[in-house]
This record gives sequence, C-alpha cells and structure tokens, in this order.
Amino acid sequence: MVKKSVAREYAKALSDSVSPSLFKICAQNASVFGKILKDIPKIVKVFENPAISSEKKAELIDLIGKSANFDQIFSSFLKLVVEKRRISLWNDIEKEIYEISDQIDGVVRGKIVSFPALSEKEKEEIQKEISAKLNKKVVLIEETDPKVIGGFKVKIGSKVFDSTFETALAEMKNYLLKR
Repeated sequence: MVKKSVAREYAKALSDSVSPSLFKICAQNASVFGKILKDIPKIVKVFENPAISSEKKAELIDLIGKSANFDQIFSSFLKLVVEKRRISLWNDIEKEIYEISDQIDGVVRGKIVSFPALSEKEKEEIQKEISAKLNKKVVLIEETDPKVIGGFKVKIGSKVFDSTFETALAEMKNYLLKR
C-alpha cells in the first residue's frame, strides 16, 4: 500500500506541474518508457546500481529520451525518479499516471466478463449504454469465463452491472418465493 501511495505522489506531482495537454504527452512517454524497461530489464539494474554515478544515469536518461523523443519535462521527471531511487516503483507510477490521465479525460475503465466472447459491436453498444448511465466515457477490457452462462457482467470500480442468466434466474427465484 505504501508503494502505491508513493507512486501516486510522484504521478500527482507530475500532473500538478504541467498543463493537461502536456500531461497527456507525458503519459504517452511513460508508456514508451515502461515498454523500454520491459524490453531491456538491465536498464533498471543500471538505474538501481549505487556504484554508477547520478551523472551517468542522467546521461542514459537523456540518451533514451532523445531516441524515444521524450518531452524535456518527462525526462527531468525520470531523472528525479532515478535520483530518489524510486525506479523500482515504475510500474506503479506508470499506472497512477494513467489513472490521472483518465480522470482528466473523464474516462473510467472496467472489465466485462462473458461467455462466449462478445462481438466488437456488442461490446461497443454495452460501453455506450454504460457511458450514458455514468455520464463518462467507459473503456472495457474483455474477459471470458465459462462459468458465465449467457449474458455478461461489467465491473467498474465498486459498481457492478450484472445481466447474466444466472442472476436473472436468482432474481426470478426470489420473486416467486416472495409470492
């Protein structure tokens, strides 16, 4: 929990120090940097190594930034993260940056579970309907679960929209038992 809190503070500091449009660019840069760290995990070891000087680490960030076309503010942010020895939190920082970016854009993300998989058109219609209910743009990540017998279940934060066959049967059963 502490890691998430620290990561949130770094992401918030970045968002507070730039305009929303520049923050969007920084969020894109964060995604690219995250992919670089996944593709070349030795870079993290370099950043974590106390025997390597801060200047050499800054030079490496500048090199990565130039080749990936990072905004100067984002490169400075990375230097701060590395200098404060928080690179091990990068995945959490990146997630927090995405969450803040989504908040700025009025986007909420959730999960939709169904079986079999929904068509792209069905998924879009569900996203539109829930977007209208929540008055926000909804982005759903699809998951299939063979335990779901018809219908679908959407979870966005603490909200659950359940229109599975199983839930419909349970509601019908409760209705009939009350009569």
